Amino acid sequence: MSVTMLGTQIDPGEALGTGQRTKMFGEVLREFRKEHNITVSSLSENSGITSSALFRIEVKDPNRTPNRSTIANLFLSLSLLSGRTLEEVYRYFLERIGDPKQIRQIEEGKEVALRMVKISKETNIGSQDSMNGTTETYPLGGEK
Repeated sequence: MSVTMLGTQIDPGEALGTGQRTKMFGEVLREFRKEHNITVSSLSENSGITSSALFRIEVKDPNRTPNRSTIANLFLSLSLLSGRTLEEVYRYFLERIGDPKQIRQIEEGKEVALRMVKISKETNIGSQDSMNGTTETYPLGGEK
């Protein structure tokens, strides 16, 4: 049986090959990070989420779902650091998480991330290089 969520059709458990999704957000975050050789330090630096908060999400309380803006920051940072698209990061989580509340939160997190990307493109967050007159665009946040 497949399910359509936010226009994306998935087969529950497709990535696990079990027909069931059983993992929680923190477990999937740790799994993704390790699979893509992303350190807690680099994820913290790129997402603006402290290392201790990431530890809480991954280890101390993996069953608790972060708020949607935290998920958005994590998805954008994981996309940047892994070289995967935002959609690929989202699907990775969606295909592994079994809790309906967490699925709803990651859907909302993806939507927040998409709005952040849209705003970034519309406002062309960047900086004028005074030495050569060129404009350099930075990922959300305006810093290199």
